[in-house]
Amino acid sequence: MKALCFGSMNIDYVYSLDHIVGPGETIFSTGRETFAGGKGLNQSVAMAKAGLPVWHAGICGAGGELLVETLESSDVSLEDSFRLYKEGMELLNECSQKIDRVEKKMLQMNEDGTFREF
Repeated sequence: MKALCFGSMNIDYVYSLDHIVGPGETIFSTGRETFAGGKGLNQSVAMAKAGLPVWHAGICGAGGELLVETLESSDVSLEDSFRLYKEGMELLNECSQKIDRVEKKMLQMNEDGTFREF
């Protein structure tokens, strides 16, 4: 089995605090750590760690080197990602159009046995 994951990739900033901030209180953080995150990226990395061959399709902008490095170091293939993303979006659009056509053809039966558009 192979997995293609479409999903978000985010850079998470985690700040360390001496205590939980109270209402109206302003404090300085004692540190900041940076992590790769996002629902899609986390799922891709987890599947790869479980031994599945994984391809990830997501958008990574400027400054996202950490995200690419995280995926590559977790054996998540980025090869063909743009092609697979494009194919997936085309399939999604095709399915959406088919659903729209089906919804337009649906009829509802009235109590007297006649039909009306749903």
